[in-house]
Amino acid sequence: MKRIETLLFDLDGTLVDSRRDLANAVNFALESVDQPRQSEEEIVPHVGNGLRILLSEVMGPVPDEMLEIATRSFSIYYDAHCVDHTVLYENVQAVMTGISIDRKIGVVTNKPEAFAQKIIRHFGLSDMIGVIVGGDSLPEKKPHPAPVLKAVRDLGGDVQSAMVVGDGAQDIQAGQAAGLLTCIARYGYGFRSESLTLKPDFQINRFIELKEIMDDHVADQ
Repeated sequence: MKRIETLLFDLDGTLVDSRRDLANAVNFALESVDQPRQSEEEIVPHVGNGLRILLSEVMGPVPDEMLEIATRSFSIYYDAHCVDHTVLYENVQAVMTGISIDRKIGVVTNKPEAFAQKIIRHFGLSDMIGVIVGGDSLPEKKPHPAPVLKAVRDLGGDVQSAMVVGDGAQDIQAGQAAGLLTCIARYGYGFRSESLTLKPDFQINRFIELKEIMDDHVADQ
């Protein structure tokens, strides 16, 4: 039997609470194409599947050129403001520090890679994280397994001793399709109770509960 050696984390809703900054950027994009602003509560349910899908769902059916303008506007604004209000979830820094001592850590997110890198640097997590796979790093995004498999490969890990941790169904689906253990973060804003029908291996209500899983669980060899 061997323990979990590789951890792959989603970013938004798992390591960081980025709702306000995302909503602000979406509203900047909406204004750039003369669409009405929306509330954070209206915008957040669309987060998790990548920038283009986020904007297309929020905007509804629009011409491609309008979506392109909105996407550029979002990117310009978010690049300057992606850490204005974003915060780490409680205990992320401490738990990640402990895990990183003797395990491999990666981030697999549908957020564009440059934004993910900027957020991770801002919170001083770069030295702990061996690879970042963003929504534009490959042709495929989660729930496709390719980003997860790339992260494991780049870390020099083994799918048999790796686990995906995320708050959305796409995280669990990607991990399962890649043959990894999966853990759903119920505290995240991407969590929906329907995701439990996917039967993730573990559930956590607070990030610190991950430490107990890491301490207690061994994966089948």
